[in-house]
Amino acid sequence: MLGRLKPNLTQNGFYFVIETTVTVNTSGSHKLAVQATGEFTLCVDDVEILQKPAPVMTVEDFLFEPKKLETVVNFHMEAHRPYRITLRTHSRDIASAHGEISPHSAKLCFEEECNDRAAIAEATTVAAHSDVSVIIAGRTHEHESEGFDLKSLKLPESQVRMIKAVASVSEKTVLVLHCGNPIDVSDFVDDVDAVIAAHFPGQEGAQAVVDIITGKTNPSGRLATTWPMRLDEASVPSFGNFPAQDIGNGPTIRYREGLQMGYRSSKTASSVRWPFGHGLSYSSFEYDNLKVIAHEIIDEKASNESSKVTVTIAVDVQNLSEVAGYEVVQVYSNPPVNCMIWKPRSELISFTKVWLESHETRRIGLSVPQRDISGYWDSVGGCWRSLNGIYQITIGACADKLHIDDMGTWSGL
Repeated sequence: MLGRLKPNLTQNGFYFVIETTVTVNTSGSHKLAVQATGEFTLCVDDVEILQKPAPVMTVEDFLFEPKKLETVVNFHMEAHRPYRITLRTHSRDIASAHGEISPHSAKLCFEEECNDRAAIAEATTVAAHSDVSVIIAGRTHEHESEGFDLKSLKLPESQVRMIKAVASVSEKTVLVLHCGNPIDVSDFVDDVDAVIAAHFPGQEGAQAVVDIITGKTNPSGRLATTWPMRLDEASVPSFGNFPAQDIGNGPTIRYREGLQMGYRSSKTASSVRWPFGHGLSYSSFEYDNLKVIAHEIIDEKASNESSKVTVTIAVDVQNLSEVAGYEVVQVYSNPPVNCMIWKPRSELISFTKVWLESHETRRIGLSVPQRDISGYWDSVGGCWRSLNGIYQITIGACADKLHIDDMGTWSGL
């Protein structure tokens, strides 16, 4: 509860109880944990095993890093015996800093003791007698979310060992990654046959992945971020700038990389695992006959010449395969050679998604304002300017030239 409390409750002086029964499959020292914003008492079969006062916290901790509120206790449990777990949590009777609203929350957590070596052995036994092995790996929203940074792009070591062990005995191995950020796959990418970036797909995610693996659905997703080889200075332009550092005036982030992020970076291709816009499908596509034409449009509100010019881009897209599917047509511009200011060597200026039947060819057209191609921000003049020169427009392996001659400026986007 954040701000709006349940009926008949005031901000202070109430408590609530969570009760459940846990029965474990194996005897051992299992983990019970509590994430609570207020004072709490945890009991097993009416015997208190954990107690803690209200933690020092912020609303941001409650929203983004509930792990900071977590207290863990190991408790021995016998297999197949039911244990009654009771958590009594009190309201947060502490004034929040900076006038923030006091959150009231509690989560009861349980983790059964697991022997990684035994689990991997069991998985490899199954994989050795299977035609295809599907491994689900990655992270959850508790490990990566807004409000905090990851310390590493690697998977937990136990997951890496599982992937490599299963792949070593499996005839075919499909790795499904749950993640919101890129993952360093260096340790195992060469061991598996396919990788599906499922991100955080929600409750229908499992069915969607099954449909893709079995071929019922032809995948057509594209990466919205660049996946680096690893988290180091050679692969990540912002490396060393995060997390924020206190240099005397509070936490400070220095964006030394400027615009050189992701696919706009001047880093070489050897530092990129999978580029921005990358994605595979069961179809294969070919581009041909690219044409780029600039023409003026009638717009009385246009403030400069670039605003009055639209660039029309047309290209033939053919599905070369026996499988119908979507293709994401991505249009990039490359700046003039030896231009007077720095611009990314390639910029996405337009895209569209088109469905093509087997061996179908379709001419695809897109329109882009010329200023989206030639514009750059002049921080000294406080305005946008058009950079003259010859631009190369590319779609796949196709390229065409576009000459822009306009020294206009504009303020709005």
